[in-house]
Amino acid sequence: MDLRGCRCSSLKAAGVATKESSKSRASKKIKARNFLDIVQIDVYKYDGYHYLTFVDVATGKCWESELQAIPVYYAQSNSKVERLHRTLANLSRINSTTPDKIQGLVNDTFTSGGGIKDKEREEGDDNDDDTESEDEKVPYDGRVLKEGQYVRAKVNLRSRNKQDPFWGGVAKVTERKGRKQYYIYDGNRVTLRHISHLKNYDIGEKLLEDVKVNPTVWERAMPCLGPRPKFDVEYGNNKVRVNDDWRMKIVYLGYPGLRNMERVAMKIKDGKYQLLYLAVPDLPFEHWYKVLGDLDAEGWYGHEPKDEGEFWVSDKGDKVREESITWWLVKFRKR
Repeated sequence: MDLRGCRCSSLKAAGVATKESSKSRASKKIKARNFLDIVQIDVYKYDGYHYLTFVDVATGKCWESELQAIPVYYAQSNSKVERLHRTLANLSRINSTTPDKIQGLVNDTFTSGGGIKDKEREEGDDNDDDTESEDEKVPYDGRVLKEGQYVRAKVNLRSRNKQDPFWGGVAKVTERKGRKQYYIYDGNRVTLRHISHLKNYDIGEKLLEDVKVNPTVWERAMPCLGPRPKFDVEYGNNKVRVNDDWRMKIVYLGYPGLRNMERVAMKIKDGKYQLLYLAVPDLPFEHWYKVLGDLDAEGWYGHEPKDEGEFWVSDKGDKVREESITWWLVKFRKR
């Protein structure tokens, strides 16, 4: 986008605008190849009203819109744009991309309306809860969360039935604001929450090394994934070796572990195997999860915490823990 200021703008404001010089008319024109590569924007006043002119350089198409004046000192006057900028910055950092490429997620993540009421809330140093706070105030316990840490957010009383869980799904801390507020991303939107309404979440990597997928889960997954095959290569949880050769083999990765998921996703994307199965947690805010979701998988079978039976069991088939997230069995075929 081409936004340029020039000497004539100040002259126009003074009422002594100058015409384009002959030298300017003779110079090479600005050119663009594609639609919206370069645009020219200007605001002008006609008959007491202000208008915004928008011209695309490549096509010559123009748009005209009357501007509605708003008081610049009004706190909510620019809140939607400021929230959009903040959301685009957060999503760009999370997904390692740029705002122009991440704008497709804006409709899911950008919540409009309302503005910051005072300086204390701007700095995040107040003692109040966030906008979704419960009626009862919880004293600050001194905890500090790190960027990238997993948490669960308290569900607001007004949007929770008695039978619904007290804590929501897992989200990822993306940024700290002040002393007691944090931005969290759940894969759909970025929200600002008070630390008293955030609970640390640990997926339990060490515990998962000694468990297996419940055979009952494999049976229930048959309509989606087909019968469980005999594996040529089978790994335990957190024991996958990404550099192994899987070509023309039926592979079971178990749960590869968070530290391996990015490399595993890239290798699955290469498609150098015959069949491949793995178990993954439902963490839609992670990049590797998006990579797997974009691939043409043969099937995803999900087991939610409320479903009958356990997803993970011990070697003897005993229950090992209470699950609070959905786990998936996923099947990929060589492309």
